[in-house]
Amino acid sequence: MNIQWDKTIGGSSYESMLGSEIQEIRKNVYMIGGLSFSPISGDKTIANIGDADFWLVTLDASHPLGIVANNTNAITAQKNSQAFFIFPNPVKSKLYVHTNGKVSLVLLDQSGKQVLTQTIENSGIINVSNLATGFYYLQNNTTGQTQKVVVEK
Repeated sequence: MNIQWDKTIGGSSYESMLGSEIQEIRKNVYMIGGLSFSPISGDKTIANIGDADFWLVTLDASHPLGIVANNTNAITAQKNSQAFFIFPNPVKSKLYVHTNGKVSLVLLDQSGKQVLTQTIENSGIINVSNLATGFYYLQNNTTGQTQKVVVEK
């Protein structure tokens, strides 16, 4: 193995699934998402709002410190628009959902058949471990928004 770049991120408490949702947004620049229980400390620049907060971080391999931004503006914009975050996607067993308030969610298969329903307030977990590999659609019945979910084994 030839390590080309290494960066540890986090605060003084517990981070969960940080880095399990990674998207290269341009060459050598990555958006990383996960849950954080940390207050302002380490790389965290915003106080914890609840039990676990969704945290987006932009990393740039060419930047000396790696972290370009704690992307809290994206969270604020999502909350204001009533959108919801899901991660990781593709998912194997646990789909983490972050919403703005209490919402009713429905998971549909490709044919539109309802597979499960769940109510989540701010953040929660949907267990998809018993579902077959394939494409599903998570619909927020409170706002009408839908996101594609890929289940893989």
